[in-house]
Amino acid sequence: MFAEFAQTKVHLLDSQERVIPFEDDDVSDYAAQMLERIGVSIYHTASLKSIKKYDTHNV
Repeated sequence: MFAEFAQTKVHLLDSQERVIPFEDDDVSDYAAQMLERIGVSIYHTASLKSIKKYDTHNV
């Protein structure tokens, strides 16, 4: 949803090799293509190690 607004950079950290890993390969590939088309960056087999808060990035 946030990627659709084109004002927010969206990153998807996926621990699997495919988006929606329990669906058919074609469905998974299509979902990944649609997400990338709207600007979502997908990182497969990723894991989150830390989160940093910067004083210069206020919410």
